[in-house]
Amino acid sequence: MKAERCGAYILDLPSRERIIPPHVRRVLANYQSKMASYLFKIGCLDGLDAFAGDHNLPHQFLTYMQRVMELHDESSRFFLHYLRREGLSIQCRQGCAHCCQNMPAGVSLVELLYFYHGMHQSGIFSRMFRRCLEAEELLTQLYLQCQDKESSSEELPMTSPCPEEVLKLYQDLGQPCRFSQRNLCQLYPFRPLACRMHFSLTPSHWCDPRHFQFPHAMIVNLEPGDCVYDALDRIEQRLRIRLSRILACGILELTVNVMHFDRICWKR
Repeated sequence: MKAERCGAYILDLPSRERIIPPHVRRVLANYQSKMASYLFKIGCLDGLDAFAGDHNLPHQFLTYMQRVMELHDESSRFFLHYLRREGLSIQCRQGCAHCCQNMPAGVSLVELLYFYHGMHQSGIFSRMFRRCLEAEELLTQLYLQCQDKESSSEELPMTSPCPEEVLKLYQDLGQPCRFSQRNLCQLYPFRPLACRMHFSLTPSHWCDPRHFQFPHAMIVNLEPGDCVYDALDRIEQRLRIRLSRILACGILELTVNVMHFDRICWKR
């Protein structure tokens, strides 16, 4: 199934459903524009350049970021309602965590900061930090396993990176998300966009990578468009911090190398 650009979204839909009406596209694009606008406001805030040293951020940063995530969720509800009117059934329900066996990747620095704040805000920082350590250890083992395969192949150089293969191996293990408990996300309000965009049109248990129907699972991916990603990149340039875009690894780097376990100080 081939992805299609819909306004500012990437949508994976059955071929018969790929033609999205112009009025739906306009609404989705309007949501994207609003998200990018709030991110632009974050990028214009004072003090971003000094964050790596003083760990201070304007409180508007947090307020605007909350609004960005709310807008994404609102746009998702709008589009899912449209799909239901078209006769498609969304199978996702509270407590369903069949798709939560990936290690979220492509997470921006802004999202890592928001997630890090949520770890402290929720009072479970220590527990979540330990789980990040466990996840990174497992990812490292899988990476070494991947490198061993490459070194035995004449077609692939030993130094060739294989992050996608590592993430696929991690998914195939079928382990629950490190940030969930009893199939409920412990940091749900602060979860990154990578955790907000996937919805199933087929039975939810097909989303489990160990299920024999997994290759045939039909997923709608409501991925933010270029205007949002460009705005996130501009904020990162101002913050002048580069971290891993794999959630667990990025959080560990942020905690140890940047924040030194401190909380973010939100200045009003």
